Amino acid sequence: MEVVSPGNTANLVMGKIREYFQAGVERVWVVYPFEEQVYVYSSVSEVRVLTIADELDGETLLPGFRLPVRALFDDGADTE
Repeated sequence: MEVVSPGNTANLVMGKIREYFQAGVERVWVVYPFEEQVYVYSSVSEVRVLTIADELDGETLLPGFRLPVRALFDDGADTE
């Protein structure tokens, strides 16, 4: 999992993604906090974009792992 900070450039993030796949990982989750999105890479060129309406799924790599994307961005403040 890579969390993108304001100082990260697209080239830096893509370079890290390439390194992860060269090292043998099968999935890379890139979290964009300001956009409240998670990019799920299954290769350098295959990506699925998840929003707060979606759920992050561990698939076959982490069977049974499920997390609402919204939970990644919930600041814990009570909105009532």
